[in-house]
Amino acid sequence: MLQDTTSTLSGISQVMGTDLDAYHETIKPRVLIVDDDSDYVAMMKIILRQADFDVSGAFDHQAALDRCVELKPDVILLDLMMPDVDGYGIFQMLRNVTNAPVIIVSAAARTDHLSRTLELGADDYVTKPFHNSEIIARLNKILRQSRASEPVKVHFFPEVDLRIDLEAHEVSLHGKVVRLLPREFSMLNILAEHAPRNVSYEKITQQLWGEDTPRTRAHLKTIAFGLRRKLETKPARPKLLVNNRSIGYQLVTRT
Repeated sequence: MLQDTTSTLSGISQVMGTDLDAYHETIKPRVLIVDDDSDYVAMMKIILRQADFDVSGAFDHQAALDRCVELKPDVILLDLMMPDVDGYGIFQMLRNVTNAPVIIVSAAARTDHLSRTLELGADDYVTKPFHNSEIIARLNKILRQSRASEPVKVHFFPEVDLRIDLEAHEVSLHGKVVRLLPREFSMLNILAEHAPRNVSYEKITQQLWGEDTPRTRAHLKTIAFGLRRKLETKPARPKLLVNNRSIGYQLVTRT
């Protein structure tokens, strides 16, 4: 399916990026590959890791949504010919959870789908088969453009039905608006930016007050208590905002 694969396979031991399906936190650009062909995804992972990208794969629409929420990719490679829900449908679903640029990848002729994908809001269109250097160049171009774009304005976690609107300073859970104090909103936003990973006490206090002291730790505990009272069905047994003792807090966004 892909060209230049012989040299790619011979260089597997030299890959530099991270396979995010075996998760490690990193600052390298993250690419999510959405395609039902497992061999294609595996090959693309090798190609992109050699180019120093971190990668993750999803084989259907639900996995694509889950990986977007969990990993917050910088760019998405989306195949059009998908089972159950096609690429057009997945694209519209993805727009509810991420603003990451999307490159449509398809074996169909470019003229058959280009206008429709661009009308939907896709950022680029690549026809299979393609040269490795072409897809890498297109990814780098998209990433350069996206760095100058507006930051994420909404965090949405479909599995727990939690939506955080950063512009409106509004939070809704299961469709109901939850009124938060400014510090509560700020703490929730910090956890949402890293969800579902743990965020250390030190990192939260530094972002909220610019220092990590016994006093700010005590304030943090009070804010977390207030958040639980507003977000949890049973605040004494939290399922959404979890305190990992001696480590930090975690927003659990996967059921």
